Amino acid sequence: MYFQPDSRVKMGRCSMRIGRWCVATLMVLVTEAFAESSGSILLPALTQSDEQWDEWADEAAAPQESPFHWRGFVEGLAGGRVYDNPVIDNDMTAAELRARVEVDGYWNELFASVKVDGVVDQVTEEETLDLREAYLQLPVSNQADLKLGRQVLTWGTGDLLFLNDLFPKDWQAFFAGRDMEYLKAPSDAVKVSYFTEAVNIDLVWFPVFNEDHYLTGQRFSYFSSMSNGLQAAPPELSGRAPENNRVSDEFALRIFRQWHGLEVAAYGYHGYFRQPLGFDMVHQSPYFPEMNSAGVSLRGPIERAIVNFETAYYDAADNRNGSNPLLPHSQWRALLGAERELVSELTASIQLYVEKMEHYTKYKSTTTNQRRSVPEWRQVYTFRLTEQRLRGNWTNSLFLFYSPSDRDYFLLPSISYRYSDHLQTELGARVFGGHQPQTFFAQFEENSNVYLRLRYSF
Repeated sequence: MYFQPDSRVKMGRCSMRIGRWCVATLMVLVTEAFAESSGSILLPALTQSDEQWDEWADEAAAPQESPFHWRGFVEGLAGGRVYDNPVIDNDMTAAELRARVEVDGYWNELFASVKVDGVVDQVTEEETLDLREAYLQLPVSNQADLKLGRQVLTWGTGDLLFLNDLFPKDWQAFFAGRDMEYLKAPSDAVKVSYFTEAVNIDLVWFPVFNEDHYLTGQRFSYFSSMSNGLQAAPPELSGRAPENNRVSDEFALRIFRQWHGLEVAAYGYHGYFRQPLGFDMVHQSPYFPEMNSAGVSLRGPIERAIVNFETAYYDAADNRNGSNPLLPHSQWRALLGAERELVSELTASIQLYVEKMEHYTKYKSTTTNQRRSVPEWRQVYTFRLTEQRLRGNWTNSLFLFYSPSDRDYFLLPSISYRYSDHLQTELGARVFGGHQPQTFFAQFEENSNVYLRLRYSF
């Protein structure tokens, strides 16, 4: 395992940091316990009211059942850094209390869903109301459905590796240890699904541009090729929105079907990179360059394993000849994976991912990019091991990214336990490392953290 020269200093301060982190965690646990106890205090009163109502049940008409269903949860998350971060003073990576309320149901053939999160975040010192989902879905014919509004979209076959899934991601939530559902950020979109005996078609139109929730330097640092070092806020990284983002600018297409036991799909996309990977010298600001993509995927059983293959080509429309060092280059990407149950309740999966940069000679000839040591062929291996115990209530999970071309890694261990249908908890970590501080995973080494999450569902 690789340690930087100042690793002893980092580990020496670790105990103090973990102590402060445990205090924050304890506050979250007390808050949750108080909420649960308050519910138990109110329960007798509610029960008594129900008994009084039952006495008059024969004389009163039963209320009509609502077509909509309500549910939600309250969740506390605390996380602390493992190492000192030289550009961020705050030792906490997460200290938040989140409350979710969601409602959905059918009104005749119309389906509606709304999910709203209220968050108190002590790291950013902000209180926010996040509309995560708000859409309507209805049939427009016997073969077509329409879904419009704020929705979470996903497709493709990769496990935490995204080739043709070019919908928005929330990388801050992923790094901080929030539930995996938050890795997929919502999109404001219109989706049309068309079903035939030959193929099924999904067409998604984005009336407005939806960017990733990328690292801005406020909570997590990142490597900047412009300064050739770690970067943090202030100022926060912010990209200039596409200027020509007309109503017809951004589309995503999927054509798929089942064929001899295989899931076969073809993909297309026209829009923009969802992170500000380009730099505009005129405005002296990062921006979202235009891009197109096309790809295919296969997924199905072979022997006792589930095997998937996926490939995609990214067309960097603003830099097709690779002459501009301040813009991303076009790329080929490919993924091969397999998943299999080794023994009862123990599942393993592996993936081999590779990407090839186009016009690499021009890329290396530029002074700015020479300092980044990005290879022409980048490979990443992933390994996931999942063990379930106590009838699925206890889950041990380990996920590893390792890049032999960059010689860096990203490790995600976690232990989760479901106490009941209402209460569950997870302890996990996000650990980065590598040999060169500017490579993809190693640049986040100072963002390595341990987190604890507790959720009460209702």
